[in-house]
Amino acid sequence: MTRMPGKRLCFLAAHPTAAQALQTLVHPPSPWVPVPATALPARLARHPGSWAVVTRFAPGAPPDWAAWAAACRTADPTARILVLVGVLDGRGQPVASACEAAGLDVLPGAQIAPDAVQSWLDTPAGIPVDAPPPAPPIPEPAAPVAAARPELAAPAEAAAAPLPWEDTPVLVVASGKAGVGKTSTAANLLAAARALGVEPVAGLDLDAPKPDLWYTFQDPDRPQPDLRRLLATVVEPEQDPLTPTDLRLVADWMERLPWAAPGVHLVPGPVRDLTPAVVPAPVADALLDLLRRRHRLVVVDTAWDLGDPGTLRALERASAIVVVSTPDPGAELQTAWYLHQLAQFAAIRAPRRLLVVRRSPTGGGRDPGDLARTLGLPLLGVVPYDARQPLAWDRHQPVAWGQRRGPWAALLRRLLAVPGPAARGWRFGRRQRLLG
Repeated sequence: MTRMPGKRLCFLAAHPTAAQALQTLVHPPSPWVPVPATALPARLARHPGSWAVVTRFAPGAPPDWAAWAAACRTADPTARILVLVGVLDGRGQPVASACEAAGLDVLPGAQIAPDAVQSWLDTPAGIPVDAPPPAPPIPEPAAPVAAARPELAAPAEAAAAPLPWEDTPVLVVASGKAGVGKTSTAANLLAAARALGVEPVAGLDLDAPKPDLWYTFQDPDRPQPDLRRLLATVVEPEQDPLTPTDLRLVADWMERLPWAAPGVHLVPGPVRDLTPAVVPAPVADALLDLLRRRHRLVVVDTAWDLGDPGTLRALERASAIVVVSTPDPGAELQTAWYLHQLAQFAAIRAPRRLLVVRRSPTGGGRDPGDLARTLGLPLLGVVPYDARQPLAWDRHQPVAWGQRRGPWAALLRRLLAVPGPAARGWRFGRRQRLLG
């Protein structure tokens, strides 16, 4: 429990209901000192280094929150002040913005959250106001998940591999045509990484029209986290970058995500049964930042439409882009058009590799090498037809799960060790490798 210096006080400016909840469930070392919100600047000036918790609906709430917040910070720049702003509606958001601008800590929420206030009290530095909160450590996968899915248990021989890279790589799986195996590719790359000891790994589903990545690991009957709820919570989703308050909302939502499988976190797209919901670029940015802090590899499943803002931002942030196609003429034509569109975006500079997926047991179609030369891309590899793939969808277990050998493991090894043009920022072409 945090200890308060002798002359420091803990002021509380809250309406009676909130005061009762905080006094009952949150126990600071010194008693709370009730004070009207408008009197707080004067009290802080007399007691430097004190702490204060203020609710938006406190008695004597200031008519001008911006002026009040500036007065508090001027009275004592060292004071720690937490403002519970309530719902971020048309009235709550200006209060939150004014307090953040003055350097005060802000905690939104429809109800008083004593646990969150206690966390603030126990954190020496408080909540940062000009940066997203530090990513909380990821717990070990819950035992019930592994117990419920014993077939997803990690192979006994899988050992953690060293990571020589400066940053967590982001592999973006892209395609100009639906139905070529893009989502299966993303799922199998995650499974192969996990089998090779690169964990934890994360998948981000930005394919708004067909957000199916979750179902490659989990049964549809299991309750699925819905990204639509996060999008409804973020106050200014188009603000680039997101405000500190919205960044905290994203981090809180991410912290509650369940494991899709041992060692695998998934950020599923909006539930498919409803109207497709596009992920704004700033929200995609925040999700990618959090995933990169917490995981050793991030794989993103994207939409075929480059007008999708979340997909476009992921492509801009990519370490490498895996372009998936089948060898049939229709897929070739649409892939060529997709690459032509991709070339129009100067901000998309990551190296691109072609992955040819055979979807038919009889073969046919263009030779993969010829197809790669026609499209002007290096050929990453060819995934042969696998009769287990339909069964994998039914079982919600990627075919590469637990497989340290095979086409997917070989592709991942090759992809993560392939150097690319330095001018394009390909940072992984070093002698050291992620995988042994």
